[in-house]
Amino acid sequence: MQVKQGAFLIALVLAGFSQNPVPWCLSVVAAWIWLNRFLKPGQHPVWFLALLIPFIEIITSLIYVELEGLTLNEGFGNGGRTAYVYSIVAFMLFMGGVLWGTRRRDGLQVVAEVEQRLLDLPMQKLVIAHVFFHGLSAVTQMLFNQGSSLFQLVLHFGKFHLVFLYLIFWKYSLQRKHKLLVWGLFAVNLALRLGEFFAEWKELIFLLFYTGLVTVHAFDARWLRRMAIVGIAGVALLFTWQAVKMDYRNYLNGGTRSQQVVVGFNSALTKFAELSGEYWTGPSNDQTQEEVFQSTMQRLGYLEFFALTVERVPERVPFQQGALMSQNLTFALVPRFLNPEKGIKNDQWKVEEFAGVEIADNASFSLGRYAEWYVDYGGGMLLCGLLAGLAAVWIVRLICRKGLSRSALIDPIFTVLVLQNFCSYQSDEIVVYGQTFWAIVVYVTIGRPLMVHFLRTSSGNLNALDSERMAL
Repeated sequence: MQVKQGAFLIALVLAGFSQNPVPWCLSVVAAWIWLNRFLKPGQHPVWFLALLIPFIEIITSLIYVELEGLTLNEGFGNGGRTAYVYSIVAFMLFMGGVLWGTRRRDGLQVVAEVEQRLLDLPMQKLVIAHVFFHGLSAVTQMLFNQGSSLFQLVLHFGKFHLVFLYLIFWKYSLQRKHKLLVWGLFAVNLALRLGEFFAEWKELIFLLFYTGLVTVHAFDARWLRRMAIVGIAGVALLFTWQAVKMDYRNYLNGGTRSQQVVVGFNSALTKFAELSGEYWTGPSNDQTQEEVFQSTMQRLGYLEFFALTVERVPERVPFQQGALMSQNLTFALVPRFLNPEKGIKNDQWKVEEFAGVEIADNASFSLGRYAEWYVDYGGGMLLCGLLAGLAAVWIVRLICRKGLSRSALIDPIFTVLVLQNFCSYQSDEIVVYGQTFWAIVVYVTIGRPLMVHFLRTSSGNLNALDSERMAL
């Protein structure tokens, strides 16, 4: 404990000598709360991972300007410092809402009996379930494409196969068996994602962090080395993707400027490998490396639009007094068959209206969740952070059943996948509300019953154990 406190005090002292002392001090406090209160062995790392992404999205902008020797206002304009302070304080209040709402046990502890249930499940049947749900997701998305009113529902079928992939790696971490099968499955999943337009490979990095956290009993040197390897691999893949994604996506869509893949899977992977090889082993080009670094930091951090919004609102554009949030909730939660006139989701108008930045028609930039809070309520956005933290607690309680039912294995994993979206700093509010709400609906009504059925039919020992309990 004394070591932790010493590190915290040293970090605060060093923050005082930075280009941005107050933002850094606030960030150190936020990091202390996050690590000290949510990084714990012996429980599902739901809260730690849920808060990881928004913290990275916020603090990356501060790291970037510090490395460039700039203040936040020099790096992002006159609204830079204000936007950052609002962001990091709202994030701390978000954590405060979580801590306030979880004063009692939240059912996320990993007890021995839950792990025993996983150990009793045959690995081969977990793999079959993963493949089955992967196929189910692919078929439903082909039948109900983006033009269908049911697409928002079938989109969440894609999370079901990930739940079983999490179980597979969790079981492997406990037993260290079937190594080739498990890592081969990981490689196939990575390849499938790299063949898509948006390449959601970050889901697999999250999986490795989850596995490393859910099975740890002490944060020793060996665990730190393993997590460092995962982190380095994730950063390397991030820089690779940022370096090649423009040329790679142009190849995938055949130069049509759409988000549709028109080339074969093998051709796509070959092109990705070719572009990646050129980036890592090609002739040294300092300018290219610098451009990739800047684009990566700017894409990972998301302060720019918020900073520009602070400059324009309310001086040029008035606060919306909750009108924007009302529009977001209506669009996200009211199905199209009940509101056929609601039109097509369009993120770019918010960026253009409130940040004053023109966005290309085929781009996928959003204003950012915290920026939208500011547009509505100004300094009142801080209260939104607190309320969002409380809402996150409610989401966990809604999904995670108490007790030791079969769903105790899958509920926390699905919660991790849902909270990745709900806790985001840079996502559009419509995406946050819509995907969170419909993911829960689909999981509770379809996903959990189906997955529990697979668990029931795959575990003879579990059935015998349950029968024995019933007799007692």
